[in-house]
Amino acid sequence: MDQLQDKILLSNKDAYHIVTFDDILYCKSKNSVTIFYLLNGEEIITSLAIGTLEERLVKHSFVRSHQSYIVNMNHISRIHKNNGIELELTNRCILPVSTRRKSAIMQFIGKIERFQS
Repeated sequence: MDQLQDKILLSNKDAYHIVTFDDILYCKSKNSVTIFYLLNGEEIITSLAIGTLEERLVKHSFVRSHQSYIVNMNHISRIHKNNGIELELTNRCILPVSTRRKSAIMQFIGKIERFQS
């Protein structure tokens, strides 16, 4: 039963998708749907509201970085500081961080052990 705690069941018109939290790179809200982008390149489109997802995913290492994005913190490989802040994921995808959500990202950065020159 413990193995099921690291999974989420996503439902859409075609199927029920059983996905491991670690396999989710990020979620993007677009119009009235939320798209889950997975490590294997698959995209799962659901009718779930991104606000509802945020409440449920935050306890599984996800952070809301923008009005339209929820990001799996385990897949952030770089944080660009150029024009505002952008997140680069392990698949090289770059996602925006809104000014309003910057503090959540900064809290994440604060939890990582630093090695600086």
